[in-house]
Amino acid sequence: NQGNQWNSISVDLSTYAGSEIIVQFAAETGSTWQGDVAIDNLSLSTSGS
Repeated sequence: NQGNQWNSISVDLSTYAGSEIIVQFAAETGSTWQGDVAIDNLSLSTSGS
């Protein structure tokens, strides 16, 4: 249970520079409205270098 706040994460993928990557999300939901999963404001970007 992560509570009712949004959680942010940054992942450095520079190890894979020049490669094709696949981004996947896996989640387990509950059987009530409290078991929802939400992904919002997803951003993928390059560092420009």
